[in-house]
Amino acid sequence: MKELLIFRIFALFPFIGIFIPDAASVINTSSLSIPAADIIVEITLFICIAICSAAIWIEENNMMKTAH
Repeated sequence: MKELLIFRIFALFPFIGIFIPDAASVINTSSLSIPAADIIVEITLFICIAICSAAIWIEENNMMKTAH
């Protein structure tokens, strides 16, 4: 579970590093000029973060059930 937590943290850094400039460019300009590669990377990183978060949540719930 510790490996999932570390992977989730390190997946969040590039996600934020790509997402913030893209979001700022969308806010500042009226046209959507985000490269397709950025969108693919952002979606992939978001899915990885969501999967890791779900796995951590499930593992914590299982640990709580067995503790009772």
